[in-house]
Formats: sequence, C-alpha cells, structure tokens
Amino acid sequence: AREGKVTAGGGELPVITYRIQVQESFKGSYAQVKGMQIAEIKMVGKLKPSSASSSVRSFSPFEDLPRLEVGKEYLLLTTPSSSIGLSTTVGLGQGRFSLQGKPGQEVGVNDNHNFGLFKGMPPSPTTSFPPEGPVPYQDLAGLIQELVGD
Repeated sequence: AREGKVTAGGGELPVITYRIQVQESFKGSYAQVKGMQIAEIKMVGKLKPSSASSSVRSFSPFEDLPRLEVGKEYLLLTTPSSSIGLSTTVGLGQGRFSLQGKPGQEVGVNDNHNFGLFKGMPPSPTTSFPPEGPVPYQDLAGLIQELVGD
C-alpha cells in the first residue's frame, strides 16, 4: 500500500494504491508478476488518520472509507476504474469481505456483518444463508460465480 495524490477538477485528492495478489478471480484479467496474478486498486483515502496538531481537530471525509490492511486476506467486489483511475469496493464496506479461518474453511464477513446481504434471495436447495454474520467463503464464491457467469 502506498499513498499518493490524483489531480481532478482543479484540485488534488489523496489516494492509496494497493498492490494485491489475486488468488481467485471472478471477472477480469490481471498482470502476471513472477507467476502471480497482481491487481492494482487506487482508492481515495489516506493510510493514517488525520492527527490533531493543535486544540482544533479537523475531520477528513476520507477516514470512513474502507481501507485494506497489508497482509490480510479479502474477498473484494470493486467498481471499475473511473476516468481518473479510482475504484472502491462496491457499496463501500459491503464489498470488502475480511476472510478468516483455516485454508479451505475460511469465512467472510463484510463491514456490515453481512446484514441484509442475502435479503430477497430465493431459497437455494444447496445453501442456506444466515440473516447476518460470517458466511463460508466457498458459498460466497459460488454465489458470485453464479451471478457473474463465466
């Protein structure tokens, strides 16, 4: 992860460029670097929150945007890059699933604790999704694959 800036509309926006190793892809293609698929995602934000330098503290509107932690595993659903090269996770924190657990038994949970994620979905003969909380990665991946197709 590295900080930078992008110029747009006569001003500058702070950005974080994440270089991500792609383990599984549902859509799109990625650069090959040393036998690994690598994606770069440029998102509005700063790596560290603003600090108060006096008794007056200003709040950045970028502090609440989703960030990625280096070394952590995620299932990311991202927007296409904008005309100035920026993306974000779909629905902000709804499209950033933190993955936890042993290999092959991982579960994913988004910033909303998956609340409402499966609302309105028809029942599946093979999978029963909870109203909220962690969901097995394999179930999430299978559902995404069904939605995006080949």
